[in-house]
Amino acid sequence: MKSVCLKLTVLTSLTVLLIVACSKNKEEDLTPGKVECDTNKTISYKNDVQPILNSNCGAQAGCHSNGSASGGVKLESWQGTNIVAESGLLMKSIKHESGAAPMPNANKKIDNCYIAIIEKWIKAGRLNN
Repeated sequence: MKSVCLKLTVLTSLTVLLIVACSKNKEEDLTPGKVECDTNKTISYKNDVQPILNSNCGAQAGCHSNGSASGGVKLESWQGTNIVAESGLLMKSIKHESGAAPMPNANKKIDNCYIAIIEKWIKAGRLNN
């Protein structure tokens, strides 16, 4: 009987500890990879835009890298990205608007925060920074 009581006490204590520990977590701590959307800062091609494109469109996604430029669109460098951004096709594609193929192809749109960051970079003059 003591063994059962001890097990129940330990189990109850662990459950309470787990609930208390998890109740102090923030949502962003529980969802790794979630983007903190800060479009009030100066957007940098190198630090903000390029990582978004690499993970969703370029080298890591395997679609628009210099090695496999699907549709001839290269998004792995500022030069390639600038050409597509200047034409307006980049924003149309990532927003899934008419007049351009929706990208990522066969997937849902990229995060709205990512779209806002890329759009701010374009509106600021598409700087190579």
